[in-house]
Amino acid sequence: MHSSSSPLRRLPFLLVATLFVACPKTSTTTDSGSASPRDPAHSVALADVDGGTRVTIDGGYVYTVPEDLDAPLPWDDGVTTGTLANGMRWYVEQNGVPEDRVELWLAVRVGSVQEDDDQQGLAHLLEHMAFNGTRNFPGNTLITYLESVGTRFGAHLNAHTSFEETVYKLQVPTDDEELLSKGFLVLSDWAGGLLNEDEAIEGERGVVLEEWRRSRGAMGRTWDVTLPLRYFGAPHANRRPIGTEESLTTFTPDAVRRFYADWYRPDLMAVMVVGDIDPADAQRRIEEAFGGLPTAAEDARVRKEVTIPQHEDTLVGIVADPEQRGSSVSLVHKFPGQEEMSHRAYRDGLVSGLFTSVVRERLREAARNPESPMQGGFISERRMSPTTMSHSLGASSRGGQEREALEMVLLELERARRFGVLESELRRAKATMLNGYRGSWADRENQESRRVLGELIRNFTNGENVPGIGYEYAVASAWIPGITKEEVDAVAAAFLPEGSRVVTVIRPGGELPPLTEDDVLATIAGVKDVELEAPEDVVVPDALVADRPAPGVVTATERDEELGTVAWTFENGAKVILKTTDFKEDEILFNGWTWGGHSRVADEDHVAAATATGIARNSGAGEWDRRQVEAYFAGRKGTASVYLGELRQGVNGWAAPRDLDAALELMWLRAVQPRFTEDGFALSERSQRESVKHRLNDPSSHFWDLWSDLMYGDHPRRGAWTDEHIDRMDLAKSEAIYREAFGNLGAGTFVFVGAVDEETLLPLASQWIGSLPGGETREWVDLGIDLPEGAKADSLRVGIEPKGRHRLQIHGTFESTSSSRHQLRALGKALSILLREELRENLGGTYSVGARTSNTMFPDERYSITVDFQCDPGRLQELRKAAWQILEQVKAAPVDTSVTQRIAEQERRSWETELRSNRYWLNGIGGNLRRGEDVTELARYRTLWENISPTYVHEAAQTYLDLDHYVLVTMTPAEDAGATE
Repeated sequence: MHSSSSPLRRLPFLLVATLFVACPKTSTTTDSGSASPRDPAHSVALADVDGGTRVTIDGGYVYTVPEDLDAPLPWDDGVTTGTLANGMRWYVEQNGVPEDRVELWLAVRVGSVQEDDDQQGLAHLLEHMAFNGTRNFPGNTLITYLESVGTRFGAHLNAHTSFEETVYKLQVPTDDEELLSKGFLVLSDWAGGLLNEDEAIEGERGVVLEEWRRSRGAMGRTWDVTLPLRYFGAPHANRRPIGTEESLTTFTPDAVRRFYADWYRPDLMAVMVVGDIDPADAQRRIEEAFGGLPTAAEDARVRKEVTIPQHEDTLVGIVADPEQRGSSVSLVHKFPGQEEMSHRAYRDGLVSGLFTSVVRERLREAARNPESPMQGGFISERRMSPTTMSHSLGASSRGGQEREALEMVLLELERARRFGVLESELRRAKATMLNGYRGSWADRENQESRRVLGELIRNFTNGENVPGIGYEYAVASAWIPGITKEEVDAVAAAFLPEGSRVVTVIRPGGELPPLTEDDVLATIAGVKDVELEAPEDVVVPDALVADRPAPGVVTATERDEELGTVAWTFENGAKVILKTTDFKEDEILFNGWTWGGHSRVADEDHVAAATATGIARNSGAGEWDRRQVEAYFAGRKGTASVYLGELRQGVNGWAAPRDLDAALELMWLRAVQPRFTEDGFALSERSQRESVKHRLNDPSSHFWDLWSDLMYGDHPRRGAWTDEHIDRMDLAKSEAIYREAFGNLGAGTFVFVGAVDEETLLPLASQWIGSLPGGETREWVDLGIDLPEGAKADSLRVGIEPKGRHRLQIHGTFESTSSSRHQLRALGKALSILLREELRENLGGTYSVGARTSNTMFPDERYSITVDFQCDPGRLQELRKAAWQILEQVKAAPVDTSVTQRIAEQERRSWETELRSNRYWLNGIGGNLRRGEDVTELARYRTLWENISPTYVHEAAQTYLDLDHYVLVTMTPAEDAGATE
């Protein structure tokens, strides 16, 4: 599917981001808030010049934004593009993150709408064939080769097919000439060297059928009804990329080869090279690899632009599915796609984005009323096809109140039409939008290559421009402050007009109030006659904490030169550990914890404990309600949340460097001055009841209930919740448990990783962590939830789709060390390769299968190995036996060296990128501390891959593949009499 036409091409559109204070032209603009040495102010100066505005960023980056809005947007000078003599388009962009890696993508401007009647689903099947035999990599040797050089299937090697495009994605190292050359060879094979042999096609038929099977269920049946409405009169409705069961069962190999011959040709392709590579070298390699592809024949099929027709009527689709759990409503308006090459189109996108930001905030607030029929609301703009855009408005609703939810979202739109937006709302939306740009500018040198490529794909498929983040930041800085309320109000007046509208209502099965098409149309028509009040603004705090606490005193400082960390211990008992990095200039991650959790409460209070943080979040913090807290962070980039788990409680947060103070302020407030209100409780209770109301409609709920019963029996803290659980919610108990749990947070450990130095963090940590209430450390309580002994197996018949499922978990006691955890993971990776090769590639029996390993240290040291897959119910027994045989074989004898060599090389290569991830260091430091292991052990992790060998994996298999201790659950359809256990 295609992405939104938002002008924020590479940016998350509406981040909770940092406030940007814009000044009139000819003045200098700087960001508000204190800036650390690692957080330059990113000043923006605006000045009038002949024909436009000169924008100077950081005193050295100068852009001129023309006054003529019809002038075309410039092209990013960091992106080189051209066309080969045979018609193939190419793009090259140098980007250093991740280091020594390059993304090689091949885009084909064809998808499922180009299929003939006998080819439904074959555009997607061809994507699969790219990994099943090419000129230089016959059979399955491509995946095997790439895995052997460190490429992981899915993470570094993937593809997707949509209605009108197919994209192949490969990441390869650039520090090895042979691997880099082979990467371009792979890409050229995809473009012109697929073998598409009969045997390979027949082998992949089963895999794609299984992928189709995964798409079925309540949502699949809903799409059967709603797609023909949304794409009314267009071929998309009958050309879902996954195809149909009939087409995938009956197509001929010749139909696959015909699609490849017709459409895979240079004039419909583009190659994209983005990464740590010299642009001139990349261009040379492109010309060598793709210049020899033959030009399209004169009588080649013409690719016609497929349009989605307009229609006068409002089309209504109501789907009440017996397996649907939730309810939702949406109204979509389709209109011809706007051109995106001019400054005017870009500015119009900014205005539209501000409007949707304001309405999104209103819908979010409307859904928080405990009596609201809405669970949540949404508003969006997206591209349905290269020639068609859409505006959407809708909500997830309470079961049976879909009509009321539709009315509520339409009334919010009508309120915006009648009264417009408030100036204060507009200011917050502008601040958020500007700081989205600012954040991407600040991190422009740390943007991962894969995130850059989406913009290039859209340029090739839709004609979206690529002006570059510097120019986009300049344009935003010049224009956003001057966008008026009247301009934004005009968007409201034109949003969702009559004509080319589609309403879809999705309802769960069961007893619900009747709902007809006439009811829906009457609801839409009646909105204009409803009396409405003008919107009320929110009072935004100047500060969340009016009286800042006195800073705590540092009693000890420790440094680890090897890991590059510093640790401070405060008088209240808190320990704060900092690792400063330069991976992302606009990111700081932090977490903190103390032991205890809700294991310390009685079983009868478990529900109150488990719902406590949700009630507090819905209530707000301190003296401020939730809306005021969120408004405070509009224009800031960061937040903090608390959690109360079974064995520990703590905080998680993130921030841009200059918003770290605000994020820690919120953390302190949630811990020290939590807020519990009747409305917050009612909203939490409503949400819980809706989650269980139609839960058993979903076949997977029955599956997990059986699984839980085998694993945990009737333990009161395990298993799915029912209304009886929710009846035990208690506002007073939740508040008491919450306050007790966080009453000694100051005795906890806090880890910070990212773009913050000691001089900046220490006073903030002293203020907000050193002042937290301390006290004695607490211990968690062992609840006695033990693993089941011996072998337990059961099956169930449920569901109306032809789906089978298998889930096997082998488990046992564990001695947790860095080496044992690594050896267990290596075993899981070996099993995953062998299971994939046998069940998917050899037998064609499933789309996805693997062995996921996990281990816990508290309350007991345990491990598990889980094999989970879906399949044709008629083949469940066959595949179950095949999976079991692999487990037996791996336990009986060492795996082949080629398997362990692939695992070792993948792990070696992954370390090269992991070590430049803030998230890795945050989790690694915190994990070691919680396990009581020396943090310096992290240095050992990066060399453990050297131990991987057939013997290493075999030792793990003999230790952990205890085939006498497992839980197995299988599922087949309720009406499938042919599948037996």
